[in-house]
Amino acid sequence: MKGKLIVGLVCLNVLLLAAVVTVNLQQSYGQVLGARGDYLMTVGHMPSQSPGQEMVYVTDLDKRYTVGFYVDQNTKNIVTVSGRDLVRDFGRNPQK
Repeated sequence: MKGKLIVGLVCLNVLLLAAVVTVNLQQSYGQVLGARGDYLMTVGHMPSQSPGQEMVYVTDLDKRYTVGFYVDQNTKNIVTVSGRDLVRDFGRNPQK
């Protein structure tokens, strides 16, 4: 019983390995057509605010600029926090 199970599992592994080696999948690219830039979004806590208040930081990787957003709990509006120029903050422009 155990021998048949092991042989079956070995055959399944060989079959899966053969499928992985032979299948040629196309690489997918998100939003290639009409893309305006590369963005990075991160979440963090707001400095000097009530505990639990979170912000979303959006970084434009082409312009090297970061802007923060948060939801005002009283008005339920999205508030934009002034952005930061990363080139000016870090003092150099890395080459692409």
